[in-house]
Amino acid sequence: MLSMKKHIAKLKPYHFYVFVGGFALIWMLFFDLNSVWGRVETARQIRKLEEDLAFYQKEKLAVQESRFILESDATELERFARERYRAKKTDETLFVIVDPKDAD
Repeated sequence: MLSMKKHIAKLKPYHFYVFVGGFALIWMLFFDLNSVWGRVETARQIRKLEEDLAFYQKEKLAVQESRFILESDATELERFARERYRAKKTDETLFVIVDPKDAD
């Protein structure tokens, strides 16, 4: 029992440093701007942005390909204009049929 008190007496001057060090460690792990939770959230956002980047790069390639086709082929350009913008020739009549499900 006496030897235990001697060990506790030796540690008492260091209690302050242990407390401050523990407090600083807990603060940096959980409450700081660069905390563990913040880093996990940032990593998740980076992963999502990388997925978005890959998606938009694929979309960009598809748009560039369709643009090249439309610029090089007049019949394809006419077909696209007729489908997308309901374009018609001057001597044609255009009938638009609307699906009741799509009208909403």
